[in-house]
Parts: sequence; structure tokens; C-alpha cells
Amino acid sequence: MTILVTTTEEPETTTTVAPPTTEPPTDADLIAEIEADLNENVQAFLTAGGDPGSAEAAAVIEEHYAGENRDARLRLFETLVESGLALRANPDLISRIEVLELLDSTPDSAIIRVCEIDAAVILCPPDDEFPEGVIVNDQISRYINEVTVRFDGGRWISTGGQSLDEAAIGNPSEATCDGF
Repeated sequence: MTILVTTTEEPETTTTVAPPTTEPPTDADLIAEIEADLNENVQAFLTAGGDPGSAEAAAVIEEHYAGENRDARLRLFETLVESGLALRANPDLISRIEVLELLDSTPDSAIIRVCEIDAAVILCPPDDEFPEGVIVNDQISRYINEVTVRFDGGRWISTGGQSLDEAAIGNPSEATCDGF
């Protein structure tokens, strides 16, 4: 007796999967990402300003800023230390940056026009006599700046720029970027 064994082989199929495409971010996405990172940098700066002479404060500046913007913030901290002063966030108004326009960009750098509301408070640090500290300057200012940023260490950081306009603001309700 002969046993016949047959096999049926399926034809080999190959599937080609195209590599995922990464679309460059839209201008709106890029603006939102830059703005979020710059605002995180501002809040880190204000927190570090509570003890401007500490090694941690200098490390925060090094992590969140570069170039002339880093150097200016380090000089500000030196001046605060020499004067026995510190920074803190204004409890009534958040310092913030709003990106108004993306002027130019590459994958790792951009030039932007921003409106910055600076509500930082300069004060003599708290002590036994004045547990809240003594406010030296709580002037709110609005700046319109052209800023160069670069993508570094997983975040957008400012490296330099120029001031286009500056205004002191008397009333916190006027601290807006409307109209720019």
C-alpha cells in the first residue's frame, strides 16, 4: 500500500510597511511648544531667585537659558546677592510670555516676537522681624521683544534678543498682550 502525502504551501507574502512619517509641526504647534517651554523657564527662574546666590540657582539658569540671556540672568542674581535681595513670583499676577509671531524657524532654532508680562517681585528676604520679607519693587512691566530661541536638552530656551517696546503697568488688570 502506498500512502501519498501532499502538502499545500501557501505562497509567501511580504508586507512592506512604510516608515512612519514625521510631519514637521505646524507654526501653531511650534508656537505653543515654544511658549510653554519659555513660561516653564520663567517660573524656574523666579523660583531660583528666592536664593539667588545658591549653586542650585546658577544651575537652573544654566539649564533654562543660554547665551546673552543666561549671562544677563546670572548678572542679575549676582546683583541681588550683593544687595541682599531676592526674587519671588507675584502672588496676584503670573509672570508670563506670549508668543505673538513666529518670524523664522529651523528644526532646532527660531526667532519669535513675544509679549512678556514681568510681575516679579524684588524683596529683602524674610527674617524674624519681617516673616514675609520687605518688598523693594513690585512694578509690573510689559515688554515686546524679538527673541532667538533654540531647542536644547529637550526644551526651547532663549539665547538672546532685543527689546522693541517697554511699558510700566500700574494696574494688574492692564497686564495683557492685547493689541500687539
